[in-house]
Amino acid sequence: MDRDLERTLPPWLQDLLRGPFVTYFFMAVNIVLFLLVEMTGGSENTQNMIRWGAVFGPRLIKYREYWRFLAAAFLHFGIAHISNNMLVLFVMGPHLERALGHLKFFIFYIVCAVSANLAGFFISFSEVDRRVSAGASGAIFAVSGGLLWAAVRNHGRIGSLSIRQILIYACFSMAYGLTGADVDNAVHAAGFAAGFLTAVFLYRRK
Repeated sequence: MDRDLERTLPPWLQDLLRGPFVTYFFMAVNIVLFLLVEMTGGSENTQNMIRWGAVFGPRLIKYREYWRFLAAAFLHFGIAHISNNMLVLFVMGPHLERALGHLKFFIFYIVCAVSANLAGFFISFSEVDRRVSAGASGAIFAVSGGLLWAAVRNHGRIGSLSIRQILIYACFSMAYGLTGADVDNAVHAAGFAAGFLTAVFLYRRK
């Protein structure tokens, strides 16, 4: 934003625009949708989640509802699911948003969310008739992948994070996913890879 224009704005708005407001925007969308889903049938009701946009093979194939690849990234199964994801996004998102800038981070998050869900859909195609997938995990793993590339380009660090810290977080998160029967690790792995590759194109060292 132009500095002269920024100075004409109220102080609270100036502070907001200097902060990671895109991260907070995505968090707000997730939380609002979670509350709406809860009020209209419950977030742990599989049929209700499908109505709201979870990735579900038969609806994608028969009705070509490709918008689900994006919508599913803002839906969550239960309070624990959204709490864990929003906590990680709150901690990790601002680092990458500062590195990329607001607009690039917005593009990054959307592209990676869709890519992770799309890749997860094809990787698990053998379960297409019964698999219902949703959650911000793919996009959040993408943030880790993006931070990894940014840290590599900055001689091992990005902000207060080191390559080692980013990799430890990603490994622990993936290991946790392997212990859960309902965790979609294909989406996690695809998200991390998509984030790394997308950051290669979007990130420029300052």
